[in-house]
Amino acid sequence: MTEYRDMDERFAAFTRSYEAGDGNPRPFMEGLDDRDRRKFRLMIEKYLEQDTAAGVERPVASGPEVSLLTDRMVDRLGGAGGAMSGEVVKLRNRQGLNRKDVVGKLSEEFEASPEESEKIDDYYHDLEFGNLPARGISDRLLDSLAGMLGTTREALRKAGQALGPSGGPQAGALYARMADDAEQVIYSKALSDSPAPVGESRRADPPDRIDDLFTGG
Repeated sequence: MTEYRDMDERFAAFTRSYEAGDGNPRPFMEGLDDRDRRKFRLMIEKYLEQDTAAGVERPVASGPEVSLLTDRMVDRLGGAGGAMSGEVVKLRNRQGLNRKDVVGKLSEEFEASPEESEKIDDYYHDLEFGNLPARGISDRLLDSLAGMLGTTREALRKAGQALGPSGGPQAGALYARMADDAEQVIYSKALSDSPAPVGESRRADPPDRIDDLFTGG
């Protein structure tokens, strides 16, 4: 494992690798604890979003690993979240928001502490990647998301009851976008390899108020 002096040196090594055509972040996340993995993930998301906004085209990875991970992404997008994940991503992009914007708005609305904001961030990431069972998302949270995404609670709930890529056009469009962006597929798989819990397994015992928003039904 390569030793890095600090997070900036680690991130600089990742960007050099990414710009050379290898977008796999896993080697650069080795040795990080959950908190630092989250920080590194956010740094990568911000970097990729800046490239997208600026219209920068980077070389992407290719080969059998990408095909394998693309196949796995099909399963994830057809998972517990139904087609809600694809619908939320589509509406968020339409509103010109990134994930950080949504998490910030939710944290502000629910007057979240820093620790609660981190948990909102983790849960919202699960929601967008189809790891969060749609049935457990509270009406209160859906109302908040609907307000910022320009839709209704009922529309989001209906999307959560629909099938994934094989039966839902929104989720299918999301899959196609991810399949085209091979480095994002690899990045998503790397995050799924993190030891941090996902979906309902994030719930505290007893559940706290953030758990109730995302998994209390």
